[in-house]
Amino acid sequence: MSISLKKVSLNKNNFNYYFKIIFNFRNNSDYLKLNNIKKVSKKDSYRWLLDNKNKRIFFLIKFNNKNVGIFNFNKTQPTFSQVILKKYRNKKIGKISAKILLKKLKEMGYYRLITFASKNNLASYNIHKEISFKSKLHTKKNNFYQFLINTKKF
Repeated sequence: MSISLKKVSLNKNNFNYYFKIIFNFRNNSDYLKLNNIKKVSKKDSYRWLLDNKNKRIFFLIKFNNKNVGIFNFNKTQPTFSQVILKKYRNKKIGKISAKILLKKLKEMGYYRLITFASKNNLASYNIHKEISFKSKLHTKKNNFYQFLINTKKF
């Protein structure tokens, strides 16, 4: 089993190519449902990515050289979200790739992170619980928890 992360370096030559990939993961029906968010239009997503490309780092999650997921890391907050395609879930790809991400972020100088997961998405919740040193209920409405992560332990 080969799992790796590929950092997406957006530039004018590859922007449209990576936009399509990011847009598809962002509007993944399972991701939207699990996080109780609505689909974003292509136009709005494109504008958002143009406006935020310097504030974000995207990492494609590769499994046997296929794009099976993505991390969206917010450099200004610093927090991240993760999407794994449904057919690749429950294979430890999310857990292993999250640990790889934390090592990469540590190398980049990001040591204290905040992230969120709903207990309704038990797989994501369990990954976040394992990689964090502290958690607390953030929003009762959707059972959302906030997790504090120290990358220095990875």
